[in-house]
Amino acid sequence: MREFFRLLREAWLNDKKPSAFNDNIVKSFRYYVLGKNIETKCLDALELAQKTVKHTDSGKLIAKANETFRFFLNEAKAQSIVELNVPKLKTTDYPDFDLTSGVWSKAAMFPVFKLLNNHSVSSSFPMTLKVFHDGKYLYLGTFVEKDPKTLFARPFELKDASFPSGDHAEFFFVSRKDNYYYHLAWDYKGSLYDAKLTERNWNAEWEVRTKECENGWRSVARIPLKTMDVTLLESNKISSLLMITVAKPDGKNEAATWGGGKVHSPDSFGNLILSLE
Repeated sequence: MREFFRLLREAWLNDKKPSAFNDNIVKSFRYYVLGKNIETKCLDALELAQKTVKHTDSGKLIAKANETFRFFLNEAKAQSIVELNVPKLKTTDYPDFDLTSGVWSKAAMFPVFKLLNNHSVSSSFPMTLKVFHDGKYLYLGTFVEKDPKTLFARPFELKDASFPSGDHAEFFFVSRKDNYYYHLAWDYKGSLYDAKLTERNWNAEWEVRTKECENGWRSVARIPLKTMDVTLLESNKISSLLMITVAKPDGKNEAATWGGGKVHSPDSFGNLILSLE
C-alpha cells in the first residue's frame, strides 16, 4: 500500500499543473493515472497488498481501496476529453456579428452545450458558438437566442469593476508557460473581466464587441495568441473551456459549458486544436 500511495503522490506532486479546490475526481484520475501511465503499477501494488495482507481489518481496507480505485478508473476511461479543430482563416477586419456569413461561415462550430450541473441535459436556449484563428488572434463568436426584454447585467461598463453578471460568457484557458488557468469573462453590454486563477491584478490585451438584437445578444471576442502563450510552431493545442450563462426571469440562471466541463477545474477542460494552415 505504501507503493500504491507513493505512485499517486508522486504523480500529483511532480506535476506543475496547479490543483484547484473543486477538481473533478474523475477528470483527475484521467489526468494523473491514465495520463501518466501508472494504472498498471497501481493495480499491481493493490494486488500484491491483497495477497500478502495478514490482518482481517487491513484486508477490508485494501479491498475497499481497490474497489474505489477501479470504479473511478473505469469512469475516467469512459469520459474522453472533447476536442475541436479550429481552422486558420484570413481576416483583414474585426469580424462582424453575423456568424453565418463571411469568415464565420468557415469557422468551427461548438457542439450543443450541456448544463453545468447536469451534463446529460442540453441548454434550453438556442446558441450559435463559433471559433477560428488567423495565426495571431483567437476569435470567439457567440449568439444566444432569448427574449431581449429579459437580458440582464449589472449597471456598469468598466473593466474589472466587478464580475459580469446575468447574461454573460466566460472563457478559461491553461497557459503552457506556467500551467495556470486564466479566466476571461464578458456580459452582453461589453463589461470585461480577466484574472489569473482568481487574481484580478492580471490584465490581458484582449477585446470584445457585443450587440443586442431582436432575438437575443451577440458577441465577438478577439484574444491574442501571445496572451495565451500559444506559439503554433511549439504547440497548437489550447486546454480551454467556454461557458454561457443565461439570465432567467425567476432569478435562477442557466449555465451551460462545452463538453460538460466545469469552471475553475482545468482537468475538465477540452482542447482547441489550432490548424497550422
